[in-house]
Formats: sequence, C-alpha cells, structure tokens
Amino acid sequence: LKATPAVYGTAVYSQGVEGSNNTGNNTISFEIQQNRTLRSLVNGQYNSITNCPFSTGTVPLKEWTHIALVLHNNTWTHYINGVADGTATGSYPSGTVANTAYIGRIFHGSSRYADMKISDLRITSTALYTSTFTPPTERLTSTNDTLLLTCHLPYFTDGSSNNYTISVVGSSAVSERFGPYDYDPYTKAEYGGSVYFDGSGDYFHMDLGANGGPDGDFTIEFWVYNQS
Repeated sequence: LKATPAVYGTAVYSQGVEGSNNTGNNTISFEIQQNRTLRSLVNGQYNSITNCPFSTGTVPLKEWTHIALVLHNNTWTHYINGVADGTATGSYPSGTVANTAYIGRIFHGSSRYADMKISDLRITSTALYTSTFTPPTERLTSTNDTLLLTCHLPYFTDGSSNNYTISVVGSSAVSERFGPYDYDPYTKAEYGGSVYFDGSGDYFHMDLGANGGPDGDFTIEFWVYNQS
C-alpha cells in the first residue's frame, strides 16, 4: 500500500522519548488518525511516512473493534477485525533510547489524547497473525511470549511476567462491565474490564527498562471502542 500523508490523530500504544519529534531508535507509535484510519510510525522522525503502514479502512465509531499490528519477516501489517489492511516493509527499530511506553497518547505531543475505551492490550514477541483470522472471543491471557498485557482487569496492572509498574495520569477509569465479550453473567475474574480515556488528558505510562520492546517478529493487539 502506498503511504499517504498523515491526518494526525492519537496513539493507542506509543513508545518513544517524551517531547521528542526526532524519535531515534526503538520507537513505535500505533495510531488512529483523525479520519479513523490506522497509521503506525515505525522509525525515523515523527512526521516521516517512510516504511509506515497505513490502512484504507477505518475504525468504526462506538462499536468494539479488534485491531492488530504485526511484524512478520520484515513486513508490517495492520489488521482490522481480522482482515489485513495496510502493509509496509521494514524491521523493528532497534536500540534502547525509547523505553517508555504510553497508552492513550502520543509520546512526543501532550495535546493529542485518546477519546476511546481500550480492552485487552497485549504485546507478544511472535507474529500471531499472518493471514485473515477470527478476532478473539474470550479474554486474552498472558503466554510465554507476552511482553505486556494491560486494560484487561478491573484495575490498572500489567498481567505479563514482566509486571511493569503502571503510572496513571488524569482520570483514566476502569469500566468493569463494558467490553467486547459476553458479560452475562458478569464476574471480575472472568471478564475483567476496559479502560476509558476521555480525550482531555487521560493516559498511563510505564518504564520498559533498558531492553524494552521486542526483538524481531511481534504483535500488538487490542480491542477499541472509538468515540470520536
């Protein structure tokens, strides 16, 4: 897919140096743009579109949608509800400069916050999806290759073995009963919750450490209820 100019929106997952437009190494920003298409920054300066996948399809408003970004054999692919939409050739930006991860905002700009609900955000060190797939129908769990699992319980935590410490900014809130799965009857242990970001300063972040981020193939996936 030919890259097109970005219509800047906000990032669901963003890993970079706060306030820096020259992103350096080890940087990813997985974004829903203002026109509700997907864009993933995977290297270089923030306003660069080189080797960045874009989708042509859009994320619907006010319905749960499964989104994934997969790196497999040096090809980036977006998936919307299990269907590939947007590819680019490249590799994971190596290095250890950008080891802070943000959920609900873009790393370099503090004025573009998410207005959405996010559930089951998981990062794994394998390419889980390489062709059309059926989105998960049960809550995601941590596996041996899980690097991060959050927005999945009725409180803020990392469910991976890394157990990253999460710092909450603003009024981000957990909505226990609202999510993409069958919630009747509801139990916290089985269904957990989703996280609500109101678009006006809510986000959370975590320090991934000196070697934060995957090395090689990986998957970022989550459910999103886009509100604007």
